[in-house]
Amino acid sequence: MNILKIRVFALIFGLSTGWSLAQSLTLEEAQAYAEEHSFMANNASLEVQKARRIVNKTLAQGFPQISANASYINNIELPVQVVPAEFFGGEPGTFAEVKFGTEQTMNWSATLNQLIFDGSYIVGVQGAKAYLRTSRDVYEKTTIELRDIVTQLYAQVLVSRENARILQESVGQLQQLLAETQALQSEGFAEIEDVDQLQILVTSTEQQYAFAQNYAEIALEQLKFNIGYPAGESLELSSSLKDLSTGALSLVDGGREFALGEHIDYRIQLDQLEQRQLQ
Repeated sequence: MNILKIRVFALIFGLSTGWSLAQSLTLEEAQAYAEEHSFMANNASLEVQKARRIVNKTLAQGFPQISANASYINNIELPVQVVPAEFFGGEPGTFAEVKFGTEQTMNWSATLNQLIFDGSYIVGVQGAKAYLRTSRDVYEKTTIELRDIVTQLYAQVLVSRENARILQESVGQLQQLLAETQALQSEGFAEIEDVDQLQILVTSTEQQYAFAQNYAEIALEQLKFNIGYPAGESLELSSSLKDLSTGALSLVDGGREFALGEHIDYRIQLDQLEQRQLQ
Protein backbone atom coordinates (compact mmCIF):
# COMPACT_ATOMS: atom_id res chain seq x y z
CA MET A 1 0.00 0.00 0.00
CA ASN A 2 2.85 2.39 0.79
CA ILE A 3 4.55 1.63 -2.52
CA LEU A 4 1.32 2.39 -4.37
CA LYS A 5 1.01 5.73 -2.58
CA ILE A 6 4.57 6.62 -3.50
CA ARG A 7 3.97 5.85 -7.19
CA VAL A 8 0.75 7.88 -7.25
CA PHE A 9 2.49 10.79 -5.54
CA ALA A 10 5.37 10.63 -8.04
CA LEU A 11 2.92 10.65 -10.94
CA ILE A 12 0.98 13.63 -9.54
CA PHE A 13 4.22 15.46 -8.80
CA GLY A 14 5.49 14.84 -12.31
CA LEU A 15 2.30 16.13 -13.89
CA SER A 16 2.23 19.22 -11.68
CA THR A 17 5.84 20.15 -12.52
CA GLY A 18 5.49 19.55 -16.27
CA TRP A 19 7.69 16.47 -16.22
CA SER A 20 6.73 13.69 -18.62
CA LEU A 21 8.20 10.46 -19.85
CA ALA A 22 7.94 11.43 -23.52
CA GLN A 23 8.78 14.79 -25.03
CA SER A 24 6.51 16.12 -27.77
CA LEU A 25 8.02 18.14 -30.62
CA THR A 26 6.48 19.91 -33.56
CA LEU A 27 8.40 20.09 -36.81
CA GLU A 28 9.69 23.57 -35.98
CA GLU A 29 10.71 22.47 -32.50
CA ALA A 30 12.49 19.42 -33.90
CA GLN A 31 14.41 21.66 -36.31
CA ALA A 32 15.40 24.01 -33.49
CA TYR A 33 16.41 21.04 -31.35
CA ALA A 34 18.60 19.72 -34.17
CA GLU A 35 20.35 23.08 -34.59
CA GLU A 36 21.38 22.91 -30.94
CA HIS A 37 22.12 19.22 -30.40
CA SER A 38 22.88 17.54 -33.75
CA PHE A 39 26.39 16.44 -34.71
CA MET A 40 26.26 18.34 -38.00
CA ALA A 41 25.43 21.67 -36.34
CA ASN A 42 27.93 21.18 -33.52
CA ASN A 43 30.77 20.38 -35.93
CA ALA A 44 29.99 23.45 -38.06
CA SER A 45 29.79 25.62 -34.93
CA LEU A 46 33.18 24.34 -33.73
CA GLU A 47 34.65 25.24 -37.13
CA VAL A 48 33.41 28.82 -36.71
CA GLN A 49 34.97 29.01 -33.25
CA LYS A 50 38.23 27.67 -34.68
CA ALA A 51 38.18 30.36 -37.38
CA ARG A 52 37.63 33.07 -34.75
CA ARG A 53 40.67 31.87 -32.82
CA ILE A 54 42.76 31.90 -36.01
CA VAL A 55 41.71 35.51 -36.67
CA ASN A 56 42.56 36.56 -33.11
CA LYS A 57 45.90 34.75 -33.26
CA THR A 58 46.79 36.41 -36.57
CA LEU A 59 45.79 39.87 -35.33
CA ALA A 60 47.81 39.38 -32.14
CA GLN A 61 51.00 39.10 -34.19
CA GLY A 62 50.69 42.81 -35.07
CA PHE A 63 50.13 43.97 -31.49
CA PRO A 64 53.02 45.23 -29.32
CA GLN A 65 55.03 42.28 -28.05
CA ILE A 66 56.55 42.63 -24.59
CA SER A 67 59.00 40.06 -23.27
CA ALA A 68 60.64 40.12 -19.85
CA ASN A 69 63.38 38.02 -18.28
CA ALA A 70 64.49 37.82 -14.66
CA SER A 71 67.14 35.77 -12.89
CA TYR A 72 68.06 35.30 -9.26
CA ILE A 73 71.18 33.61 -7.89
CA ASN A 74 71.74 32.72 -4.25
CA ASN A 75 75.28 31.51 -3.54
CA ILE A 76 74.94 29.40 -0.44
CA GLU A 77 78.72 29.07 -0.13
CA LEU A 78 81.12 31.49 -1.83
CA PRO A 79 84.29 30.01 -3.37
CA VAL A 80 87.43 30.27 -1.25
CA GLN A 81 90.80 31.20 -2.76
CA VAL A 82 94.23 31.23 -1.14
CA VAL A 83 96.44 34.35 -1.58
CA PRO A 84 99.70 35.46 0.05
CA ALA A 85 99.01 36.94 3.45
CA GLU A 86 101.55 39.76 2.95
CA PHE A 87 99.05 41.40 0.52
CA PHE A 88 96.94 42.19 3.55
CA GLY A 89 99.80 43.03 5.98
CA GLY A 90 100.49 39.48 7.07
CA GLU A 91 103.77 37.72 7.52
CA PRO A 92 105.69 36.98 4.35
CA GLY A 93 105.59 33.35 3.27
CA THR A 94 102.18 32.69 4.77
CA PHE A 95 98.84 32.42 3.01
CA ALA A 96 95.32 33.59 3.83
CA GLU A 97 91.88 32.33 2.69
CA VAL A 98 89.76 34.91 0.88
CA LYS A 99 86.14 34.69 -0.47
CA PHE A 100 85.30 36.58 -3.65
CA GLY A 101 81.78 37.35 -5.03
CA THR A 102 78.34 38.23 -3.69
CA GLU A 103 75.91 35.95 -1.89
CA GLN A 104 72.79 37.09 -3.83
CA THR A 105 72.50 38.37 -7.39
CA MET A 106 69.35 39.44 -9.33
CA ASN A 107 69.12 40.53 -12.98
CA TRP A 108 66.08 41.50 -15.09
CA SER A 109 65.42 42.83 -18.55
CA ALA A 110 62.40 43.82 -20.70
CA THR A 111 62.03 44.11 -24.48
CA LEU A 112 59.25 45.82 -26.45
CA ASN A 113 58.70 44.99 -30.15
CA GLN A 114 56.16 46.64 -32.45
CA LEU A 115 55.37 45.59 -36.01
CA ILE A 116 55.41 48.73 -38.17
CA PHE A 117 54.64 47.28 -41.61
CA ASP A 118 54.61 43.78 -43.07
CA GLY A 119 52.82 42.87 -46.28
CA SER A 120 52.55 39.21 -45.34
CA TYR A 121 50.87 40.21 -42.06
CA ILE A 122 48.22 42.24 -43.90
CA VAL A 123 47.53 39.39 -46.32
CA GLY A 124 47.44 36.93 -43.43
CA VAL A 125 44.80 38.98 -41.62
CA GLN A 126 42.70 39.20 -44.78
CA GLY A 127 43.01 35.46 -45.32
CA ALA A 128 42.00 34.70 -41.72
CA LYS A 129 38.93 36.92 -42.01
CA ALA A 130 38.00 35.29 -45.32
CA TYR A 131 38.28 31.89 -43.66
CA LEU A 132 35.99 33.09 -40.87
CA ARG A 133 33.40 34.27 -43.41
CA THR A 134 33.58 30.91 -45.16
CA SER A 135 33.09 29.06 -41.88
CA ARG A 136 30.04 31.16 -41.08
CA ASP A 137 28.57 30.54 -44.53
CA VAL A 138 29.24 26.80 -44.20
CA TYR A 139 27.49 26.85 -40.82
CA GLU A 140 24.50 28.59 -42.40
CA LYS A 141 24.40 26.05 -45.24
CA THR A 142 24.66 23.21 -42.72
CA THR A 143 21.70 24.65 -40.83
CA ILE A 144 19.64 24.87 -44.04
CA GLU A 145 20.49 21.30 -45.01
CA LEU A 146 19.82 20.08 -41.48
CA ARG A 147 16.36 21.65 -41.42
CA ASP A 148 15.60 19.97 -44.75
CA ILE A 149 16.81 16.58 -43.47
CA VAL A 150 14.69 16.92 -40.31
CA THR A 151 11.65 17.82 -42.41
CA GLN A 152 12.08 14.76 -44.61
CA LEU A 153 12.61 12.39 -41.68
CA TYR A 154 9.74 13.92 -39.72
CA ALA A 155 7.41 13.45 -42.70
CA GLN A 156 8.76 9.93 -43.23
CA VAL A 157 7.75 8.96 -39.69
CA LEU A 158 4.25 10.38 -40.14
CA VAL A 159 3.76 8.71 -43.53
CA SER A 160 5.00 5.38 -42.17
CA ARG A 161 2.62 5.59 -39.23
CA GLU A 162 -0.29 6.48 -41.51
CA ASN A 163 0.58 3.56 -43.78
CA ALA A 164 0.65 1.25 -40.76
CA ARG A 165 -2.73 2.57 -39.60
CA ILE A 166 -4.32 1.93 -43.00
CA LEU A 167 -2.87 -1.57 -43.12
CA GLN A 168 -4.17 -2.25 -39.62
CA GLU A 169 -7.67 -1.28 -40.70
CA SER A 170 -7.29 -3.45 -43.80
CA VAL A 171 -6.28 -6.42 -41.63
CA GLY A 172 -9.38 -5.97 -39.50
CA GLN A 173 -11.67 -5.73 -42.52
CA LEU A 174 -10.08 -8.75 -44.21
CA GLN A 175 -10.30 -10.81 -41.02
CA GLN A 176 -14.01 -9.97 -40.78
CA LEU A 177 -14.52 -10.85 -44.44
CA LEU A 178 -12.64 -14.12 -43.91
CA ALA A 179 -14.83 -15.03 -40.96
CA GLU A 180 -17.98 -14.30 -42.97
CA THR A 181 -16.69 -16.33 -45.94
CA GLN A 182 -15.82 -19.26 -43.68
CA ALA A 183 -19.35 -19.14 -42.29
CA LEU A 184 -20.81 -19.12 -45.81
CA GLN A 185 -18.51 -21.96 -46.86
CA SER A 186 -19.61 -24.07 -43.91
CA GLU A 187 -23.21 -23.59 -45.06
CA GLY A 188 -22.33 -24.43 -48.65
CA PHE A 189 -22.71 -20.90 -50.05
CA ALA A 190 -18.96 -20.36 -50.76
CA GLU A 191 -16.10 -22.38 -52.16
CA ILE A 192 -13.10 -23.53 -50.14
CA GLU A 193 -10.87 -21.79 -52.69
CA ASP A 194 -12.42 -18.45 -51.70
CA VAL A 195 -11.57 -19.13 -48.09
CA ASP A 196 -7.99 -20.09 -48.98
CA GLN A 197 -7.49 -17.00 -51.10
CA LEU A 198 -8.78 -14.73 -48.32
CA GLN A 199 -6.56 -16.50 -45.80
CA ILE A 200 -3.52 -15.86 -47.97
CA LEU A 201 -4.55 -12.21 -48.38
CA VAL A 202 -5.01 -11.80 -44.62
CA THR A 203 -1.59 -13.31 -43.92
CA SER A 204 0.08 -11.11 -46.54
CA THR A 205 -1.59 -7.97 -45.21
CA GLU A 206 -0.60 -8.85 -41.64
CA GLN A 207 3.00 -9.20 -42.75
CA GLN A 208 2.82 -5.84 -44.52
CA TYR A 209 1.39 -4.29 -41.36
CA ALA A 210 4.19 -5.72 -39.21
CA PHE A 211 6.76 -4.44 -41.70
CA ALA A 212 5.12 -0.99 -41.70
CA GLN A 213 5.23 -0.87 -37.90
CA ASN A 214 8.93 -1.77 -37.84
CA TYR A 215 9.69 0.75 -40.57
CA ALA A 216 7.91 3.51 -38.63
CA GLU A 217 10.01 2.72 -35.55
CA ILE A 218 13.22 2.75 -37.59
CA ALA A 219 12.23 6.08 -39.16
CA LEU A 220 11.66 7.54 -35.70
CA GLU A 221 15.07 6.34 -34.53
CA GLN A 222 16.66 7.94 -37.61
CA LEU A 223 14.95 11.21 -36.77
CA LYS A 224 16.13 11.06 -33.16
CA PHE A 225 19.70 10.33 -34.26
CA ASN A 226 19.84 13.21 -36.73
CA ILE A 227 18.46 15.80 -34.29
CA GLY A 228 20.72 14.58 -31.47
CA TYR A 229 17.87 13.26 -29.33
CA PRO A 230 18.74 10.59 -26.71
CA ALA A 231 18.09 7.15 -28.19
CA GLY A 232 16.74 5.68 -24.96
CA GLU A 233 14.05 8.33 -24.43
CA SER A 234 10.58 8.44 -25.99
CA LEU A 235 9.69 11.09 -28.54
CA GLU A 236 6.23 12.13 -29.70
CA LEU A 237 5.54 14.05 -32.91
CA SER A 238 2.82 16.65 -32.46
CA SER A 239 2.70 17.94 -36.06
CA SER A 240 0.46 16.15 -38.54
CA LEU A 241 0.82 15.51 -42.24
CA LYS A 242 -1.71 18.25 -42.86
CA ASP A 243 0.44 20.71 -40.89
CA LEU A 244 3.47 19.76 -42.97
CA SER A 245 1.63 20.14 -46.27
CA THR A 246 0.21 23.51 -45.20
CA GLY A 247 3.66 24.71 -44.18
CA ALA A 248 5.16 23.55 -47.47
CA LEU A 249 2.54 25.46 -49.45
CA SER A 250 3.19 28.61 -47.44
CA LEU A 251 6.87 28.50 -48.46
CA VAL A 252 6.02 28.72 -52.14
CA ASP A 253 6.88 32.25 -53.28
CA GLY A 254 6.13 32.85 -56.92
CA GLY A 255 6.48 36.64 -56.87
CA ARG A 256 10.02 36.90 -55.57
CA GLU A 257 12.86 37.20 -58.07
CA PHE A 258 15.90 34.97 -57.74
CA ALA A 259 18.90 36.81 -56.23
CA LEU A 260 22.16 35.07 -57.02
CA GLY A 261 24.14 37.05 -54.45
CA GLU A 262 21.92 35.76 -51.65
CA HIS A 263 22.37 32.09 -52.51
CA ILE A 264 24.51 30.40 -49.87
CA ASP A 265 26.46 28.21 -52.35
CA TYR A 266 27.34 31.27 -54.44
CA ARG A 267 28.59 33.11 -51.35
CA ILE A 268 30.75 30.16 -50.34
CA GLN A 269 32.30 30.04 -53.81
CA LEU A 270 33.12 33.77 -53.58
CA ASP A 271 34.77 33.26 -50.19
CA GLN A 272 36.86 30.39 -51.51
CA LEU A 273 37.85 32.43 -54.56
CA GLU A 274 39.03 35.26 -52.31
CA GLN A 275 41.12 32.83 -50.25
CA ARG A 276 42.80 31.47 -53.39
CA GLN A 277 43.58 35.02 -54.57
CA LEU A 278 45.16 35.83 -51.22
CA GLN A 279 47.24 32.65 -51.37
